[in-house]
Amino acid sequence: MRCSLVVLATLAAGAGEVSAREPEFGADLVLFSSLYDVRGDSPYNPDNLLAGIPRMEHGAQARLRWRLEGKYGVLAIGPRVTYSRATGTNAASGDKRDTKAYLQSWLVEGRLGNVDLFYSRELMLWGPSQFASPSNPFFTETNQVNPFTELPSRDFAGARWRIDDRNTVALVRNVDEGRDRELLRPFKPETALRADHVGDAFAVGAVASYRAGRKQYGAYGQWTVNDAVLVYFDAATFRGSRRLLALAPGVASNGTQDWQLATRADDRKRHFDVLVGASYTFEGGSTVNLEYRRNTEGYTAAERAALDAFAVAQAGRFRRSDPFSDPFTAGAAAGQLGAVVQPYARTFGRDTVYAQYVNRRIAPSTSLVAQLSYGLGSKDGSTTIVISHDLNDRIKLAANLTVPFGSRHGDTRRYLDSVLFLGMTASF
Repeated sequence: MRCSLVVLATLAAGAGEVSAREPEFGADLVLFSSLYDVRGDSPYNPDNLLAGIPRMEHGAQARLRWRLEGKYGVLAIGPRVTYSRATGTNAASGDKRDTKAYLQSWLVEGRLGNVDLFYSRELMLWGPSQFASPSNPFFTETNQVNPFTELPSRDFAGARWRIDDRNTVALVRNVDEGRDRELLRPFKPETALRADHVGDAFAVGAVASYRAGRKQYGAYGQWTVNDAVLVYFDAATFRGSRRLLALAPGVASNGTQDWQLATRADDRKRHFDVLVGASYTFEGGSTVNLEYRRNTEGYTAAERAALDAFAVAQAGRFRRSDPFSDPFTAGAAAGQLGAVVQPYARTFGRDTVYAQYVNRRIAPSTSLVAQLSYGLGSKDGSTTIVISHDLNDRIKLAANLTVPFGSRHGDTRRYLDSVLFLGMTASF
C-alpha cells in the first residue's frame, strides 16, 4: 500500500505543473444548536444512562476544502474542526465541552490516459434514490437532508477505466472503516466491481462485491420518461445474513438457557433488497419523490417482538444492578443493549415507504424539504422538515425538525421523541 501511495502521489504531484486552473480553496462555517427530546422510558437506553444523549448542544464546525487538479492527477483534502458544548439530562450526559479535528475526505488520484488510480476517504454514493441504495455495499443509507450533519466517510483504494463518454468500469476496495466505525464487530475489507452506462434518456449500473466469504450482486438505474417524470430502481441480492436475533430463554443440553443474542449460523437463505421509486417535477420546479423498499432480510413481527422483549429484560437487569457492587452484571447488560441497537439487518422491518417533497421557492430566498418514512410491518416511522433561507450569497439560515412516530417498540423511537436543529452556514 505504501508503494502504491508513492506512485499515486507522484502522478498527482504533476497536476500542479500542468494544471489549467489555480488550486481551489473553500470553507463553510456552520453554527448550530440542537434540542433533543430524550425518551426516559426506553428499554434500549434506560434512563438515558447508556447513550448519554444531551438535552441541548451548541457548537461550531469549520468545513474546509482544498483541491488541485491537473492533467495527470488530483490532490484534494477536506478537514473538519468542531467545537461543541452539551447540556445533559443526568450524570451520564452531564455538561461537557468537546473539540475534535478530523479528515472527512481526501483524494490522491493519478491519471494514466483513460485510467484513474486513486486512494481516497469519501462518501462513495450512487443511485437515484433519495433515501437508500441497496446495491451499494459500502453505504446503504444515503439520506443527507440534514444540513448540520455529515455521513461518516470510509477509506478506499481503486482503479477506474473511463472506456468512453458513456461507459465506465471501476474496481474499488474499502481498505479501512475511516470514520464509519462499527463498535461491536471488527472491520473487514470489502471489494466491489462496478460498471456504469449512461444513455440518452436512461442510466444503468451493476455491482458485484465480496466481503469475508459473502458475495452480493446489485443493479440500479433510472429512466427519464419526459421533462416531468423520472422512474428508478436500486436492488441487491445476497445469500446469508449477519443480523442478530434474540433467542428466548429455554432449556439447553447443559441446563437452563438464558436470553441470547446471536446470528443464525445456518442462514444461507438468499435475500433480496429492492427499492423502486418515481419523481415528478411540477411546472414551478418543486418535486415529489415516492419510493417503496422491500428487504427480505428485515425482521418478521415475531423476531421484532423477541428483540423488544430481550431489550426489556436487559434493561431490567441493568436497572437492578449496582455498577459498584456488581459491575459484571451491569456491564454485561449494557453490552447486550448496545448490540441490539445495531443488529446489522439492513432494515428493521421488511416493507418501507418513503416520500419527499422539495420546493426551492416556497417563499423569497426560502426552500422547504419534507420527508416521510414509514415501516408497513413495524408500524413506525419519522417525519423530517427542513426549512432554509438565504440571507445573501454567503449566509444561509436553516432549521431541521425530525419527529419519530408510531410504535414505541419499533426502530425510530428507541432513543428520541424528537430532535430540532437550528443554525446557520457561512460560505467563503
